[in-house]
Amino acid sequence: MENKKYIYLDWNIIQYMKHSSKIEKKDINGKEFENLINKLSKKYIFPWSEGHLQDLLISLNPNNLEYIKEDLIFLKKISNNFALGIDEYENLRTQKNYIDIQVFFDELRNKNEIEEKQELVVNVEGSDTFQIDMNKLKNNSLLKPFLQKTNGVLNNQVMHDFTFQLYENMDNPNFYKLLRNEVQNLKNQFEATPNSVLSQESNYFNELKPFLDFLITDNIETIKDNFNKIMISYLNVDKKRRFEELTIGSKIELAYSILDFNQNFRDKINKKNRPSNMYRDIKNLFFASQAKYYITEDDKTYKKSKFVCDVLGLKVKVLKMNEFINKFR
Repeated sequence: MENKKYIYLDWNIIQYMKHSSKIEKKDINGKEFENLINKLSKKYIFPWSEGHLQDLLISLNPNNLEYIKEDLIFLKKISNNFALGIDEYENLRTQKNYIDIQVFFDELRNKNEIEEKQELVVNVEGSDTFQIDMNKLKNNSLLKPFLQKTNGVLNNQVMHDFTFQLYENMDNPNFYKLLRNEVQNLKNQFEATPNSVLSQESNYFNELKPFLDFLITDNIETIKDNFNKIMISYLNVDKKRRFEELTIGSKIELAYSILDFNQNFRDKINKKNRPSNMYRDIKNLFFASQAKYYITEDDKTYKKSKFVCDVLGLKVKVLKMNEFINKFR
């Protein structure tokens, strides 16, 4: 496969260029940016990826098929039909005329439809049981309804049913906000009711402590300095994965996802901006991770991507449109 220096454009950038958007108070000028892209095309390429197409698929409906077709044509033009793919070693490779963009878009649509229809299978390992003091759990606790069925006994079946509920409802904005708030309150809950659910003298609690501290830490530099420990601590929840064995893609997903549990970084979740939007952001950051620059105008994506690239040592520079324009002006 060909492999050239590339610059990765977030989907919002592509839309600003397509519509020649000009928003003075946000320093956005889609036409000026497109002119710069055209000038830089001799040195860099601006490939399209599965991440772009997944973003586009969200807006797909029977009434806008012509607009979708226009978007694909524009994306093909901007990229000069260079596609960005992944090899077996998780290296990102660029290749021109690798696959027809419309064909790939249709394949992704069919794949997503099949996955949505597949029955969810959840495997939870372990046979330990714990007696939970139900009086210490808040009434709106997501776990409480499952524990009520077992008179407060936390066992494999409870965790299976709870995990199934998580997967089933993860893209429900109201459910996700409840889950996020519950996770964010863990530190305060443990301090208010010591040893009610988990002994604070145990090794397990000490392993979780860096993550619990992170939940209520306001200082971003402190978070950054301790983030490797925070990620390892988070993985200790179920001990199914070891940080040093993760691929770079898995590390990006881990780091980006964890940030959403801290007030400094969490996304605004609603019907328009669902939790699944965050996972598309993760996919786009992965595709951008080996680029020279990653350009985005989404404030949260910008802030979280810069942070993740910093703590994971990724060389890509995350910029906004005006920063990129000023760099080459």
